[in-house]
Amino acid sequence: MQKFLIPLDGSKTGESALKWGKFLAQKGKKLELLRCYHPLASLYSFPDFATPPPVSYDLSGFARFARQYLEEVAKENELEATLTVKEGDPAETIVIYDETSDSDAILMATHGQGGLGKWLLGSTATKVVRASKKPVLLIRPDESDAEPKLEKILVCLDGSELAERGLSRAADLAREFGASLKLYRAVDETPYPMSDIQTVLLKAEESARDYLAEKATELEGLKVETTAQLAPVVDGVLAQAKDCDLVVMTSHGYSGFRRWILGSIAEAVMQRCDKPLLIVHER
Repeated sequence: MQKFLIPLDGSKTGESALKWGKFLAQKGKKLELLRCYHPLASLYSFPDFATPPPVSYDLSGFARFARQYLEEVAKENELEATLTVKEGDPAETIVIYDETSDSDAILMATHGQGGLGKWLLGSTATKVVRASKKPVLLIRPDESDAEPKLEKILVCLDGSELAERGLSRAADLAREFGASLKLYRAVDETPYPMSDIQTVLLKAEESARDYLAEKATELEGLKVETTAQLAPVVDGVLAQAKDCDLVVMTSHGYSGFRRWILGSIAEAVMQRCDKPLLIVHER
Protein backbone atom coordinates (compact mmCIF):
# COMPACT_ATOMS: atom_id res chain seq x y z
CA MET A 1 0.00 0.00 0.00
CA GLN A 2 1.90 2.99 -1.30
CA LYS A 3 -0.89 5.55 -1.68
CA PHE A 4 -3.83 6.26 0.62
CA LEU A 5 -7.02 8.09 -0.32
CA ILE A 6 -8.28 10.09 2.67
CA PRO A 7 -11.94 11.22 2.40
CA LEU A 8 -12.84 14.24 4.56
CA ASP A 9 -16.27 15.65 5.39
CA GLY A 10 -15.28 19.02 6.84
CA SER A 11 -15.55 17.90 10.47
CA LYS A 12 -12.81 17.65 13.08
CA THR A 13 -13.86 14.05 13.61
CA GLY A 14 -13.22 13.24 9.98
CA GLU A 15 -9.86 14.97 10.20
CA SER A 16 -8.75 12.58 12.94
CA ALA A 17 -7.59 10.26 10.15
CA LEU A 18 -4.98 12.82 9.13
CA LYS A 19 -2.72 11.92 12.06
CA TRP A 20 -2.39 8.46 10.62
CA GLY A 21 -1.95 9.90 7.15
CA LYS A 22 1.00 11.96 8.36
CA PHE A 23 2.38 8.95 10.22
CA LEU A 24 2.21 6.75 7.11
CA ALA A 25 3.73 9.49 4.96
CA GLN A 26 6.91 9.24 7.06
CA LYS A 27 7.50 5.88 5.37
CA GLY A 28 7.06 7.30 1.91
CA LYS A 29 3.33 6.65 1.55
CA LYS A 30 1.61 9.09 -0.79
CA LEU A 31 -1.63 10.78 0.23
CA GLU A 32 -4.66 12.12 -1.61
CA LEU A 33 -7.28 14.16 0.23
CA LEU A 34 -10.83 13.89 -1.11
CA ARG A 35 -13.71 16.22 -0.28
CA CYS A 36 -17.19 15.35 -1.51
CA TYR A 37 -20.10 17.78 -1.51
CA HIS A 38 -23.72 16.88 -1.96
CA PRO A 39 -25.39 17.87 -5.25
CA LEU A 40 -27.84 20.68 -4.75
CA ALA A 41 -30.80 18.49 -5.74
CA SER A 42 -30.25 16.43 -2.59
CA LEU A 43 -30.59 19.51 -0.41
CA TYR A 44 -33.77 20.91 -1.93
CA SER A 45 -36.86 19.10 -3.16
CA PHE A 46 -37.28 21.59 -6.00
CA PRO A 47 -33.91 23.24 -6.59
CA ASP A 48 -35.07 25.31 -9.55
CA PHE A 49 -37.65 27.07 -7.41
CA ALA A 50 -36.25 26.88 -3.89
CA THR A 51 -33.03 28.78 -4.60
CA PRO A 52 -32.02 31.73 -6.76
CA PRO A 53 -30.69 30.83 -10.23
CA PRO A 54 -27.05 31.75 -9.41
CA VAL A 55 -26.99 29.04 -6.75
CA SER A 56 -29.13 26.37 -8.32
CA TYR A 57 -27.40 26.50 -11.71
CA ASP A 58 -23.82 27.26 -10.73
CA LEU A 59 -22.15 24.91 -8.28
CA SER A 60 -18.66 26.33 -8.74
CA GLY A 61 -18.91 27.97 -5.33
CA PHE A 62 -19.35 24.60 -3.63
CA ALA A 63 -16.32 23.18 -5.40
CA ARG A 64 -14.24 26.28 -4.64
CA PHE A 65 -15.03 26.20 -0.92
CA ALA A 66 -14.35 22.44 -0.79
CA ARG A 67 -10.94 22.87 -2.39
CA GLN A 68 -10.12 25.78 -0.13
CA TYR A 69 -10.94 23.57 2.84
CA LEU A 70 -8.57 20.86 1.62
CA GLU A 71 -5.79 23.38 1.08
CA GLU A 72 -6.20 24.71 4.61
CA VAL A 73 -6.26 21.21 6.12
CA ALA A 74 -3.15 20.14 4.21
CA LYS A 75 -1.29 23.28 5.29
CA GLU A 76 -2.39 23.04 8.92
CA ASN A 77 -1.29 19.39 9.13
CA GLU A 78 1.89 19.93 7.11
CA LEU A 79 0.88 17.32 4.55
CA GLU A 80 2.11 16.92 1.00
CA ALA A 81 -0.95 15.53 -0.73
CA THR A 82 -2.95 15.56 -3.92
CA LEU A 83 -6.23 17.45 -3.46
CA THR A 84 -9.43 16.27 -5.14
CA VAL A 85 -13.00 17.60 -5.00
CA LYS A 86 -16.00 15.61 -6.22
CA GLU A 87 -19.74 16.23 -6.30
CA GLY A 88 -22.09 13.48 -5.13
CA ASP A 89 -23.21 11.31 -2.26
CA PRO A 90 -20.09 10.79 -0.10
CA ALA A 91 -20.07 6.98 0.21
CA GLU A 92 -20.98 6.33 -3.41
CA THR A 93 -18.57 8.97 -4.69
CA ILE A 94 -15.68 7.71 -2.57
CA VAL A 95 -16.08 4.15 -3.81
CA ILE A 96 -16.57 5.05 -7.48
CA TYR A 97 -13.68 7.50 -7.51
CA ASP A 98 -11.36 5.10 -5.70
CA GLU A 99 -12.00 2.39 -8.29
CA THR A 100 -10.42 4.55 -10.99
CA SER A 101 -7.78 6.31 -8.88
CA ASP A 102 -4.20 5.14 -8.38
CA SER A 103 -4.61 4.75 -4.62
CA ASP A 104 -3.93 1.38 -3.00
CA ALA A 105 -6.16 1.83 0.04
CA ILE A 106 -8.65 4.15 1.73
CA LEU A 107 -7.92 5.79 5.08
CA MET A 108 -10.85 7.36 6.92
CA ALA A 109 -12.35 8.06 10.32
CA THR A 110 -15.15 5.88 11.60
CA HIS A 111 -17.70 8.68 11.66
CA GLY A 112 -17.93 12.30 10.70
CA GLN A 113 -20.44 15.09 11.18
CA GLY A 114 -22.70 13.19 13.56
CA GLY A 115 -20.04 13.03 16.25
CA LEU A 116 -21.74 10.05 17.89
CA GLY A 117 -18.52 8.17 18.58
CA LYS A 118 -19.72 4.88 17.07
CA TRP A 119 -19.73 3.11 13.74
CA LEU A 120 -23.39 3.55 13.03
CA LEU A 121 -25.16 1.20 10.66
CA GLY A 122 -25.59 2.99 7.34
CA SER A 123 -22.81 5.50 8.02
CA THR A 124 -20.43 6.56 5.29
CA ALA A 125 -17.57 4.50 6.75
CA THR A 126 -19.67 1.34 6.91
CA LYS A 127 -20.95 1.79 3.36
CA VAL A 128 -17.43 2.33 2.05
CA VAL A 129 -16.16 -0.80 3.81
CA ARG A 130 -18.97 -2.87 2.31
CA ALA A 131 -18.55 -1.61 -1.24
CA SER A 132 -14.83 -0.93 -1.65
CA LYS A 133 -12.64 -3.35 -3.56
CA LYS A 134 -9.50 -2.01 -1.92
CA PRO A 135 -8.28 -2.25 1.68
CA VAL A 136 -9.85 0.26 4.06
CA LEU A 137 -7.97 1.53 7.12
CA LEU A 138 -10.45 2.90 9.63
CA ILE A 139 -9.43 5.16 12.47
CA ARG A 140 -11.65 5.63 15.48
CA PRO A 141 -11.40 9.24 16.68
CA ASP A 142 -9.53 9.58 19.95
CA GLU A 143 -9.88 12.63 22.12
CA SER A 144 -6.39 12.11 23.53
CA ASP A 145 -3.28 13.62 22.00
CA ALA A 146 -1.54 10.27 21.62
CA GLU A 147 0.45 10.02 18.42
CA PRO A 148 -0.02 7.05 16.06
CA LYS A 149 2.38 4.15 16.45
CA LEU A 150 2.79 0.76 14.85
CA GLU A 151 4.70 -1.57 17.14
CA LYS A 152 2.39 -4.59 17.25
CA ILE A 153 -0.18 -5.71 14.68
CA LEU A 154 -2.99 -8.17 15.41
CA VAL A 155 -3.90 -10.39 12.45
CA CYS A 156 -7.19 -12.30 12.67
CA LEU A 157 -7.15 -15.62 10.82
CA ASP A 158 -9.76 -18.35 10.33
CA GLY A 159 -7.76 -20.96 8.43
CA SER A 160 -8.83 -19.83 4.95
CA GLU A 161 -6.60 -18.58 2.15
CA LEU A 162 -8.81 -15.52 1.88
CA ALA A 163 -8.14 -14.51 5.47
CA GLU A 164 -4.43 -14.91 4.81
CA ARG A 165 -4.58 -11.98 2.39
CA GLY A 166 -4.79 -9.82 5.46
CA LEU A 167 -1.69 -11.55 6.81
CA SER A 168 0.26 -10.60 3.70
CA ARG A 169 -0.73 -6.94 4.10
CA ALA A 170 0.10 -6.97 7.79
CA ALA A 171 3.52 -8.54 7.14
CA ASP A 172 4.36 -5.80 4.65
CA LEU A 173 3.48 -3.13 7.19
CA ALA A 174 5.42 -4.92 9.93
CA ARG A 175 8.55 -4.96 7.80
CA GLU A 176 8.20 -1.28 6.87
CA PHE A 177 7.60 -0.07 10.43
CA GLY A 178 9.62 -2.64 12.36
CA ALA A 179 6.49 -3.96 14.07
CA SER A 180 5.82 -7.41 15.50
CA LEU A 181 2.83 -9.57 14.58
CA LYS A 182 0.30 -11.35 16.75
CA LEU A 183 -1.56 -14.07 14.84
CA TYR A 184 -4.91 -14.94 16.37
CA ARG A 185 -7.51 -17.59 15.70
CA ALA A 186 -10.61 -18.20 17.79
CA VAL A 187 -12.50 -21.49 17.84
CA ASP A 188 -16.13 -21.10 18.80
CA GLU A 189 -18.25 -23.40 16.68
CA THR A 190 -18.46 -27.01 15.54
CA PRO A 191 -20.86 -29.12 13.45
CA TYR A 192 -20.49 -32.17 15.72
CA PRO A 193 -23.10 -33.50 18.20
CA MET A 194 -23.11 -32.06 21.69
CA SER A 195 -22.00 -35.40 23.18
CA ASP A 196 -18.65 -35.01 21.44
CA ILE A 197 -18.40 -31.24 21.81
CA GLN A 198 -15.58 -31.08 24.35
CA THR A 199 -13.31 -33.50 22.51
CA VAL A 200 -13.99 -31.84 19.17
CA LEU A 201 -13.34 -28.35 20.51
CA LEU A 202 -10.07 -29.37 22.10
CA LYS A 203 -8.95 -30.95 18.83
CA ALA A 204 -10.04 -27.84 16.93
CA GLU A 205 -8.07 -25.64 19.30
CA GLU A 206 -4.99 -27.81 18.86
CA SER A 207 -5.41 -27.72 15.09
CA ALA A 208 -5.77 -23.93 15.18
CA ARG A 209 -2.60 -23.67 17.26
CA ASP A 210 -0.68 -25.83 14.76
CA TYR A 211 -2.02 -23.76 11.87
CA LEU A 212 -0.84 -20.49 13.42
CA ALA A 213 2.57 -21.97 14.20
CA GLU A 214 2.92 -22.97 10.55
CA LYS A 215 1.98 -19.48 9.38
CA ALA A 216 4.49 -17.97 11.80
CA THR A 217 7.35 -20.00 10.30
CA GLU A 218 6.57 -18.50 6.89
CA LEU A 219 7.16 -14.95 8.14
CA GLU A 220 10.92 -14.80 7.98
CA GLY A 221 12.64 -11.90 9.68
CA LEU A 222 9.59 -10.88 11.70
CA LYS A 223 8.86 -11.22 15.39
CA VAL A 224 5.67 -13.28 15.61
CA GLU A 225 3.55 -14.55 18.48
CA THR A 226 0.51 -16.79 18.11
CA THR A 227 -2.65 -17.31 20.12
CA ALA A 228 -5.39 -19.88 19.49
CA GLN A 229 -8.22 -20.26 21.96
CA LEU A 230 -11.77 -21.41 22.54
CA ALA A 231 -13.68 -18.13 22.62
CA PRO A 232 -16.45 -16.17 20.89
CA VAL A 233 -14.70 -14.68 17.87
CA VAL A 234 -15.63 -11.04 18.39
CA ASP A 235 -14.90 -11.03 22.12
CA GLY A 236 -11.64 -12.83 21.47
CA VAL A 237 -10.52 -10.32 18.84
CA LEU A 238 -11.34 -7.35 21.06
CA ALA A 239 -9.46 -8.85 24.00
CA GLN A 240 -6.38 -9.63 21.90
CA ALA A 241 -6.42 -6.13 20.40
CA LYS A 242 -5.88 -4.39 23.73
CA ASP A 243 -2.08 -4.48 23.52
CA CYS A 244 -1.90 -3.94 19.75
CA ASP A 245 -1.75 -0.80 17.64
CA LEU A 246 -3.62 -2.11 14.59
CA VAL A 247 -6.10 -4.90 13.87
CA VAL A 248 -6.09 -6.56 10.44
CA MET A 249 -8.88 -8.78 9.16
CA THR A 250 -10.36 -9.80 5.81
CA SER A 251 -13.88 -8.91 4.74
CA HIS A 252 -14.90 -12.56 4.81
CA GLY A 253 -13.44 -16.00 5.23
CA TYR A 254 -14.52 -19.63 5.46
CA SER A 255 -13.33 -20.39 1.93
CA GLY A 256 -15.56 -17.69 0.52
CA PHE A 257 -18.87 -19.39 1.31
CA ARG A 258 -19.82 -17.07 4.13
CA ARG A 259 -19.60 -13.33 3.76
CA TRP A 260 -18.93 -11.04 6.68
CA ILE A 261 -21.98 -8.91 5.98
CA LEU A 262 -24.61 -7.12 8.03
CA GLY A 263 -24.60 -8.56 11.53
CA SER A 264 -21.42 -10.51 10.80
CA ILE A 265 -18.14 -10.85 12.65
CA ALA A 266 -16.35 -8.09 10.76
CA GLU A 267 -19.08 -5.53 11.34
CA ALA A 268 -19.44 -6.56 14.97
CA VAL A 269 -15.73 -5.90 15.44
CA MET A 270 -16.13 -2.58 13.61
CA GLN A 271 -18.86 -1.53 15.99
CA ARG A 272 -16.85 -2.24 19.13
CA CYS A 273 -13.14 -2.03 18.34
CA ASP A 274 -11.35 1.08 19.63
CA LYS A 275 -8.14 0.39 17.71
CA PRO A 276 -7.35 1.26 14.08
CA LEU A 277 -8.79 -1.47 11.87
CA LEU A 278 -7.57 -2.52 8.43
CA ILE A 279 -10.18 -4.38 6.40
CA VAL A 280 -8.74 -6.31 3.44
CA HIS A 281 -11.22 -7.47 0.83
CA GLU A 282 -11.07 -10.71 -1.11
CA ARG A 283 -12.22 -9.07 -4.31
